[in-house]
Amino acid sequence: MSERRLQSPAGPLTRSSKSYAEDDKAALSEALAAFQAALTDAERTRLQQTKTSFCDADAVIKFTHDLDGLDPARRGKSIATKLYSFLQTIQQFYQVTDTYVKQSRLKSAVRPRNLDEGSLDGRYIPRNNSKTSVQGKKLRQNLEQNWESLLIKLSSYDHAAAFRKARLRRHNGTAEWVFPTQQFQNWFHSDKSSILHLTGKIGSGKTVLTANVIDHLIAERKSCQLVSFFFVAFDDAASLSAEHIIRCLIRQALDHSSVNDKFIHGLRKAESRFFSNDALLGLWAEKVKSVDELFVVLDGLDECSESERELLLGCLAKLGDAVSGESRVKVLLSSRETIVDEVDRSDLSVSRLGLSTANIQSDLSKYAEEILMQRVSTKKLKIDNEHLLQEVIRQVQRGGEGMFLWVFLTVEDLCTRKSDIEIRNALQTIPRNLSGTFDRALARIVANGHEKVAHDTFRWAAVVRRPLATDQLREALAIEIGQMYYRPERLINGIDQITAWCENLVQIEETDNTVHFSHHSIRKYLLDPTSEVSRSFHINLQDWDHHVGEILSAQTGKHDS
Repeated sequence: MSERRLQSPAGPLTRSSKSYAEDDKAALSEALAAFQAALTDAERTRLQQTKTSFCDADAVIKFTHDLDGLDPARRGKSIATKLYSFLQTIQQFYQVTDTYVKQSRLKSAVRPRNLDEGSLDGRYIPRNNSKTSVQGKKLRQNLEQNWESLLIKLSSYDHAAAFRKARLRRHNGTAEWVFPTQQFQNWFHSDKSSILHLTGKIGSGKTVLTANVIDHLIAERKSCQLVSFFFVAFDDAASLSAEHIIRCLIRQALDHSSVNDKFIHGLRKAESRFFSNDALLGLWAEKVKSVDELFVVLDGLDECSESERELLLGCLAKLGDAVSGESRVKVLLSSRETIVDEVDRSDLSVSRLGLSTANIQSDLSKYAEEILMQRVSTKKLKIDNEHLLQEVIRQVQRGGEGMFLWVFLTVEDLCTRKSDIEIRNALQTIPRNLSGTFDRALARIVANGHEKVAHDTFRWAAVVRRPLATDQLREALAIEIGQMYYRPERLINGIDQITAWCENLVQIEETDNTVHFSHHSIRKYLLDPTSEVSRSFHINLQDWDHHVGEILSAQTGKHDS
């Protein structure tokens, strides 16, 4: 057999995650047809109406949010995310959106008026002169292309990806408790710029709650309001940068504009200044002044470094000052309590709402019962004794210090038990904290003989700047330093079982097939182990980062030779 140079058929490990979102259109059409078949006649009618009217990203979010609200008694996960993905991806919907946007921009461009500086050279475009019409059309196309190019330079980050992931985890009827609270109502209806700070412990459901707040804001949004959002991800280095976040938020605000000469002039000016902080703030303020209110939602702010948080909070406060008297900036932050003092130092008025056990207990109980019954219905959890099943539900509903993450991992633990007596014994020794829950999962990894593949997976997940797709991870696990040629016999078979091999401490994301730690607390636990079993899975970031660097350097050198 001839030898081949070492190269990855799955593509380089640094390939953009965006490429993995390019689904086959035929498969999507089949999936959408299957989804439509599951809808009621009324829901299908609403879907058809959406496809024949203007549907920007906010319209799709509102439509899918409304579908979930039609049946509050619907059990299980929200249906919104899957339909949202279909509507955003299938060719038919894209064409409708693209056509509308182009028409609206053309209408804006050809409206008879005296054009400002930076417009179509200040020339009036007659409608009845064919030659001038052709010239005008070309100028409009150039203007539109320039606008799109500038927006991409401003930010090309897919902020909606994390939103879709968080939406997918929400169970219908949960994360609704926040809306009638006095703190939320005061913030939402206030006539001044302000901050609402949602705080909660690790695993208390902050991200899912934040996603539902975004759904609510977009569903209630008026034409004089804007909604921008961003989810900070510990395993996505780009999302930890304040500049990156700010540019993405501004891009979202400008996405609601047509080719407007005032904004394109500001965008050109910002680009000419290399998108400096002052230029970005001026552009942002100019856009916000064109509406009554801007809602900004930020999740996971505590994942950013202190200096990045200071820069971001300072920029939001300056924006509030810049638009004072003309508009309002309302910011909703979601984080752990560790940054309370930093947020309180903001020049904006701050109110706070905690995700206490009392606030989330109803959601926690509903979530526990639903995932247990789902595991029973799919036969992942096998219990012959009905009384034992009810006892399991009661014990899991008690929760572990008010953490959804604890509920999830505990249920997965019980699913590994093979008899009623094993389940009963496991119930008697359930750890009520995350560290004990993590230790039990690691012990099962060792007992099942999956220690090496799990440890290597944890290392790769901890060190990469962007999550690896399953095919990339499969390649990474097969490569060794000094390996001269591609050796397919080393590839891991059944990589889709990696979640089971790692006892659910990592998960494969449904939306893009990437592998993540199930929660950022797992990564932190492995970086700083406290028990005997966790020390055997310890990850030394500096050593492993060097190890990965050697692998990639060797791979690049062989590709170049």
